[in-house]
Amino acid sequence: QRKAVVVGGGPAGLEAARVLALRGHKVVLFEAAKELGGQIRLAQRATWRRDLGGIADWLSSEVQALGVRCELNCHVAAEDVLAEGPDIVIVATGGLPDDLGFEGPNVVSTWDVLSQQAKLGSDVLVYDDHGKHQAPSCAEHIAQAGSSVELVTPDRNVAQTMGALNWPIFLRNLYKHGVKMTPDLRLEGVAATDDGRVRVSLRNEYAGTLAERVVDTLVIEHGTVPCTDVFDELRLASSNDGAVDLDALLAS
Repeated sequence: QRKAVVVGGGPAGLEAARVLALRGHKVVLFEAAKELGGQIRLAQRATWRRDLGGIADWLSSEVQALGVRCELNCHVAAEDVLAEGPDIVIVATGGLPDDLGFEGPNVVSTWDVLSQQAKLGSDVLVYDDHGKHQAPSCAEHIAQAGSSVELVTPDRNVAQTMGALNWPIFLRNLYKHGVKMTPDLRLEGVAATDDGRVRVSLRNEYAGTLAERVVDTLVIEHGTVPCTDVFDELRLASSNDGAVDLDALLAS
Protein backbone atom coordinates (compact mmCIF):
# COMPACT_ATOMS: atom_id res chain seq x y z
CA GLN A 1 0.00 0.00 0.00
CA ARG A 2 1.22 3.48 -0.90
CA LYS A 3 0.17 6.93 0.27
CA ALA A 4 -1.26 9.03 -2.57
CA VAL A 5 -2.24 12.70 -2.61
CA VAL A 6 -4.52 14.03 -5.32
CA VAL A 7 -4.74 17.80 -5.73
CA GLY A 8 -7.98 18.80 -7.42
CA GLY A 9 -11.47 17.37 -7.03
CA GLY A 10 -12.78 17.70 -10.56
CA PRO A 11 -13.61 14.66 -12.72
CA ALA A 12 -9.93 13.88 -13.43
CA GLY A 13 -8.86 14.11 -9.80
CA LEU A 14 -11.87 12.13 -8.61
CA GLU A 15 -11.27 9.34 -11.11
CA ALA A 16 -7.60 9.20 -10.16
CA ALA A 17 -8.52 8.99 -6.48
CA ARG A 18 -11.13 6.32 -7.19
CA VAL A 19 -8.74 4.09 -9.12
CA LEU A 20 -5.97 4.51 -6.56
CA ALA A 21 -8.33 3.57 -3.75
CA LEU A 22 -9.63 0.57 -5.70
CA ARG A 23 -6.03 -0.63 -6.00
CA GLY A 24 -5.66 -0.53 -2.24
CA HIS A 25 -3.74 2.69 -1.75
CA LYS A 26 -4.35 5.24 0.99
CA VAL A 27 -5.64 8.39 -0.70
CA VAL A 28 -6.06 12.01 0.34
CA LEU A 29 -7.79 14.43 -2.03
CA PHE A 30 -7.58 18.22 -1.70
CA GLU A 31 -10.17 20.42 -3.36
CA ALA A 32 -10.22 24.24 -3.28
CA ALA A 33 -14.00 24.54 -3.69
CA LYS A 34 -16.69 23.74 -1.17
CA GLU A 35 -17.87 20.71 -3.16
CA LEU A 36 -16.39 18.07 -5.41
CA GLY A 37 -16.97 18.04 -9.16
CA GLY A 38 -14.95 20.92 -10.60
CA GLN A 39 -16.19 22.54 -13.81
CA ILE A 40 -19.02 20.02 -14.14
CA ARG A 41 -20.72 21.81 -11.25
CA LEU A 42 -20.73 24.99 -13.34
CA ALA A 43 -21.81 23.29 -16.55
CA GLN A 44 -24.78 21.62 -14.89
CA ARG A 45 -26.25 24.99 -13.92
CA ALA A 46 -26.85 25.87 -17.56
CA THR A 47 -30.45 24.94 -18.40
CA TRP A 48 -30.82 21.46 -19.94
CA ARG A 49 -27.27 20.35 -19.07
CA ARG A 50 -28.14 19.77 -15.41
CA ASP A 51 -27.86 15.99 -15.78
CA LEU A 52 -24.09 16.38 -16.19
CA GLY A 53 -24.04 16.62 -12.41
CA GLY A 54 -24.65 12.88 -12.26
CA ILE A 55 -21.03 12.28 -13.28
CA ALA A 56 -19.71 14.30 -10.36
CA ASP A 57 -22.28 12.83 -7.97
CA TRP A 58 -21.27 9.27 -8.83
CA LEU A 59 -17.54 9.90 -8.63
CA SER A 60 -17.96 11.73 -5.33
CA SER A 61 -19.98 8.92 -3.79
CA GLU A 62 -17.48 6.32 -5.04
CA VAL A 63 -14.40 7.98 -3.53
CA GLN A 64 -16.16 8.48 -0.23
CA ALA A 65 -17.34 4.85 -0.17
CA LEU A 66 -13.76 3.74 -0.86
CA GLY A 67 -12.47 5.68 2.13
CA VAL A 68 -10.72 8.53 0.33
CA ARG A 69 -10.10 11.42 2.72
CA CYS A 70 -11.55 14.47 0.98
CA GLU A 71 -10.45 17.87 2.24
CA LEU A 72 -12.69 20.62 0.83
CA ASN A 73 -12.12 24.39 0.85
CA CYS A 74 -8.37 23.68 0.81
CA HIS A 75 -6.07 25.84 -1.30
CA VAL A 76 -2.92 23.78 -0.89
CA ALA A 77 0.69 24.65 -1.68
CA ALA A 78 3.57 22.25 -2.28
CA GLU A 79 4.49 22.20 1.41
CA ASP A 80 0.93 21.10 2.33
CA VAL A 81 1.20 18.19 -0.08
CA LEU A 82 4.63 17.16 1.18
CA ALA A 83 3.42 17.34 4.79
CA GLU A 84 1.21 14.33 4.00
CA GLY A 85 4.32 12.25 3.25
CA PRO A 86 3.05 10.95 -0.10
CA ASP A 87 4.61 8.26 -2.26
CA ILE A 88 2.50 9.38 -5.22
CA VAL A 89 1.19 12.85 -6.09
CA ILE A 90 -1.34 13.51 -8.84
CA VAL A 91 -1.98 17.15 -9.69
CA ALA A 92 -5.36 17.73 -11.35
CA THR A 93 -5.87 21.41 -10.60
CA GLY A 94 -7.49 22.36 -13.89
CA GLY A 95 -7.49 26.03 -14.76
CA LEU A 96 -9.11 29.44 -14.41
CA PRO A 97 -10.95 31.49 -17.04
CA ASP A 98 -8.81 33.24 -19.65
CA ASP A 99 -10.10 36.81 -19.93
CA LEU A 100 -7.76 37.68 -22.84
CA GLY A 101 -6.46 40.56 -20.75
CA PHE A 102 -9.71 42.52 -20.93
CA GLU A 103 -10.91 43.77 -17.56
CA GLY A 104 -13.56 46.08 -16.20
CA PRO A 105 -16.40 46.26 -13.67
CA ASN A 106 -18.90 44.86 -16.17
CA VAL A 107 -16.56 42.42 -17.92
CA VAL A 108 -17.05 38.89 -16.60
CA SER A 109 -16.44 35.25 -17.50
CA THR A 110 -18.91 32.46 -18.18
CA TRP A 111 -17.81 31.03 -14.82
CA ASP A 112 -18.86 34.26 -13.09
CA VAL A 113 -22.28 34.03 -14.70
CA LEU A 114 -22.98 30.36 -14.00
CA SER A 115 -21.70 30.62 -10.42
CA GLN A 116 -24.00 33.63 -9.91
CA GLN A 117 -21.10 35.88 -8.94
CA ALA A 118 -21.84 38.36 -11.74
CA LYS A 119 -24.64 40.90 -11.79
CA LEU A 120 -25.89 41.08 -15.36
CA GLY A 121 -27.60 43.95 -17.11
CA SER A 122 -30.52 43.74 -19.51
CA ASP A 123 -28.28 43.97 -22.59
CA VAL A 124 -25.48 41.36 -22.70
CA LEU A 125 -22.81 40.47 -25.25
CA VAL A 126 -21.26 37.00 -24.94
CA TYR A 127 -17.94 36.77 -26.76
CA ASP A 128 -16.92 33.22 -27.66
CA ASP A 129 -13.35 32.56 -28.80
CA HIS A 130 -13.56 28.92 -27.75
CA GLY A 131 -16.16 27.38 -30.02
CA LYS A 132 -17.46 24.68 -27.72
CA HIS A 133 -20.43 24.40 -25.36
CA GLN A 134 -19.42 26.95 -22.71
CA ALA A 135 -20.50 30.19 -24.38
CA PRO A 136 -23.71 28.89 -26.01
CA SER A 137 -24.73 27.35 -22.67
CA CYS A 138 -24.09 30.63 -20.92
CA ALA A 139 -25.86 32.68 -23.60
CA GLU A 140 -28.91 30.46 -23.35
CA HIS A 141 -28.84 30.68 -19.54
CA ILE A 142 -28.70 34.49 -19.66
CA ALA A 143 -31.47 34.76 -22.27
CA GLN A 144 -33.73 32.50 -20.23
CA ALA A 145 -33.27 34.89 -17.31
CA GLY A 146 -34.70 37.71 -19.43
CA SER A 147 -31.71 39.61 -20.81
CA SER A 148 -31.22 40.51 -24.46
CA VAL A 149 -28.18 38.53 -25.68
CA GLU A 150 -25.84 38.70 -28.65
CA LEU A 151 -23.42 35.79 -29.09
CA VAL A 152 -20.35 36.94 -31.02
CA THR A 153 -17.52 34.74 -32.31
CA PRO A 154 -14.47 35.24 -34.55
CA ASP A 155 -15.20 31.80 -36.04
CA ARG A 156 -17.13 31.29 -39.24
CA ASN A 157 -20.13 30.11 -37.25
CA VAL A 158 -21.26 29.73 -33.65
CA ALA A 159 -20.13 26.57 -31.80
CA GLN A 160 -17.72 25.68 -34.60
CA THR A 161 -15.81 23.01 -32.66
CA MET A 162 -18.82 21.54 -30.87
CA GLY A 163 -19.80 17.93 -31.59
CA ALA A 164 -22.40 17.39 -34.29
CA LEU A 165 -24.82 15.73 -31.86
CA ASN A 166 -24.88 18.80 -29.59
CA TRP A 167 -24.92 21.95 -31.71
CA PRO A 168 -28.42 21.39 -33.21
CA ILE A 169 -29.89 21.43 -29.70
CA PHE A 170 -27.96 24.55 -28.76
CA LEU A 171 -28.95 26.38 -31.96
CA ARG A 172 -32.60 25.43 -31.51
CA ASN A 173 -32.62 26.82 -27.98
CA LEU A 174 -30.65 29.97 -28.88
CA TYR A 175 -33.10 30.79 -31.66
CA LYS A 176 -36.01 29.98 -29.36
CA HIS A 177 -34.81 32.52 -26.79
CA GLY A 178 -34.04 35.23 -29.34
CA VAL A 179 -30.25 35.16 -29.03
CA LYS A 180 -28.61 37.09 -31.88
CA MET A 181 -25.64 35.17 -33.32
CA THR A 182 -22.86 37.07 -35.07
CA PRO A 183 -19.81 35.35 -36.63
CA ASP A 184 -16.49 36.70 -37.97
CA LEU A 185 -15.91 39.38 -35.31
CA ARG A 186 -12.86 39.40 -33.04
CA LEU A 187 -12.77 41.29 -29.74
CA GLU A 188 -10.25 44.12 -29.95
CA GLY A 189 -11.04 46.55 -27.17
CA VAL A 190 -13.14 47.22 -24.09
CA ALA A 191 -13.82 50.58 -22.48
CA ALA A 192 -16.18 51.88 -19.83
CA THR A 193 -18.71 54.52 -20.85
CA ASP A 194 -19.63 57.55 -18.77
CA ASP A 195 -22.95 55.97 -17.82
CA GLY A 196 -21.35 52.76 -16.51
CA ARG A 197 -21.87 50.56 -19.55
CA VAL A 198 -19.28 48.75 -21.68
CA ARG A 199 -18.12 49.86 -25.13
CA VAL A 200 -16.95 46.78 -27.05
CA SER A 201 -14.77 47.09 -30.16
CA LEU A 202 -14.92 44.23 -32.64
CA ARG A 203 -13.03 43.74 -35.90
CA ASN A 204 -14.25 41.69 -38.83
CA GLU A 205 -11.80 38.85 -39.46
CA TYR A 206 -12.11 39.13 -43.26
CA ALA A 207 -13.10 42.69 -44.14
CA GLY A 208 -10.96 44.28 -41.43
CA THR A 209 -13.74 46.73 -40.62
CA LEU A 210 -14.41 47.82 -37.05
CA ALA A 211 -17.77 47.38 -35.34
CA GLU A 212 -18.88 48.65 -31.96
CA ARG A 213 -21.42 47.60 -29.38
CA VAL A 214 -22.45 49.35 -26.16
CA VAL A 215 -23.87 46.88 -23.66
CA ASP A 216 -24.52 46.51 -19.94
CA THR A 217 -22.33 43.41 -19.55
CA LEU A 218 -19.61 41.72 -21.59
CA VAL A 219 -19.12 37.99 -20.99
CA ILE A 220 -15.85 36.48 -22.28
CA GLU A 221 -15.27 32.80 -22.99
CA HIS A 222 -11.76 31.85 -24.10
CA GLY A 223 -11.14 28.57 -22.34
CA THR A 224 -8.91 28.32 -19.30
CA VAL A 225 -5.38 29.10 -18.22
CA PRO A 226 -3.84 26.07 -16.46
CA CYS A 227 -3.20 26.34 -12.71
CA THR A 228 0.31 24.88 -12.56
CA ASP A 229 1.75 26.43 -9.39
CA VAL A 230 1.60 23.27 -7.26
CA PHE A 231 2.81 21.07 -10.11
CA ASP A 232 5.72 23.38 -10.88
CA GLU A 233 6.79 23.48 -7.24
CA LEU A 234 6.63 19.71 -6.83
CA ARG A 235 8.09 18.67 -10.18
CA LEU A 236 11.70 19.46 -9.36
CA ALA A 237 11.64 17.13 -6.35
CA SER A 238 9.86 14.32 -8.16
CA SER A 239 11.47 11.08 -9.29
CA ASN A 240 9.85 11.26 -12.74
CA ASP A 241 10.24 15.00 -13.43
CA GLY A 242 6.47 15.29 -13.52
CA ALA A 243 6.05 13.05 -16.57
CA VAL A 244 4.20 9.74 -16.68
CA ASP A 245 6.06 6.75 -18.15
CA LEU A 246 3.11 5.28 -20.04
CA ASP A 247 4.86 2.02 -20.91
CA ALA A 248 5.74 1.39 -17.27
CA LEU A 249 2.23 2.35 -16.18
CA LEU A 250 0.60 -0.06 -18.62
CA ALA A 251 3.01 -2.82 -17.62
CA SER A 252 2.01 -2.43 -13.99
